[in-house]
Amino acid sequence: EIDGVSQLKGAATGGLITPKTAGIFQLHQGEMVLDNAAVAAFQKSLNLVNMSQSNELASVGPAGAPVIINNNNVDMEMIVIVSQGFSKTKKSTLLRKKLDNLPANSFAKIEFVQPELFVLNNRFQVSFFENNQLKDKTFLFKQNTIKESNLRMIPEIKKRGILAK
Repeated sequence: EIDGVSQLKGAATGGLITPKTAGIFQLHQGEMVLDNAAVAAFQKSLNLVNMSQSNELASVGPAGAPVIINNNNVDMEMIVIVSQGFSKTKKSTLLRKKLDNLPANSFAKIEFVQPELFVLNNRFQVSFFENNQLKDKTFLFKQNTIKESNLRMIPEIKKRGILAK
């Protein structure tokens, strides 16, 4: 017999846990205790769900995740996108995104942009390999141009958006 198993035969599941049986906790059926690590993991999961829901809602309007469009007939490889919002007096955090491959005539989401950054200039610097040749392009959305009135249908993604060239 495994050590301690014989002591569990008289144990019950459910019901009241009292200070006599479990220390300082007094739990009723259906309640549970989480330690600090479990609370932190649970909070992180809730934050991810909330962020996911916010991103999905934001993608319906002028906010949302920018996309990179490859409207060429060749694949883009090892794509690195560096983005930052800026003005004369403010700068946002520098964000980096890497994509291994973007097939010809396709698109991919980059990262969610917080609507508070729309009042700034938003620069996206894109470096990539095309036919084994390193290329780079810079796209700039000038301050206050990311807004509902500037949305246009973008055929490549079949959604309304603002296109930088």
